Amino acid sequence: QHAWSPKTNLPMGTKLVPAPAIKNMIERMVKTGALSEEKTAEWRKRIEEEAQVVELRRKAEAGDLSAATKLARAYSNGKLGLSKDSSKALPLAKQAADGGDPRGMSTLAMIYYVYPAHQSDALVLRWAAAAAALGDGAAHILLANLYDHGRAGLPLDKEEGFKLRLKGCEMGSANSRGLFH
Repeated sequence: QHAWSPKTNLPMGTKLVPAPAIKNMIERMVKTGALSEEKTAEWRKRIEEEAQVVELRRKAEAGDLSAATKLARAYSNGKLGLSKDSSKALPLAKQAADGGDPRGMSTLAMIYYVYPAHQSDALVLRWAAAAAALGDGAAHILLANLYDHGRAGLPLDKEEGFKLRLKGCEMGSANSRGLFH
């Protein structure tokens, strides 16, 4: 089914095409305050998120481990306007983990735990144990999951899983169900 052009009164296709000139014009209007706050809240949020991603990427490329971890988590969780993409999250998390960042280590372990394309119980155990030893609460929860299911060569041990999950929760790295934020 075709819509009709308001200018030519001819049938139009239903496919959307990129219009960078219009996008840029709207962004300029949003940034300068030419449009009301009510109408531009989502645009402002998107612009801010894009700026955050650019800054995180710049810092990560310069070797900032915390920025690499934050960007990896954004890709992993589909935050900051990014689509979920474990293939983009993985190298950033590896960069942070290899550099010694505990949160980067637990992020890398989580990627190996959650995403089938990268799943590796041995690597989950390696990185979660390293992060837990450095005081990362989320890593304790990953280790708890391994014990709860007897994965990565660990015995099935619900009691040890509970202790680790409790420690992770006490460290503030999990919600009430013991999952990642």
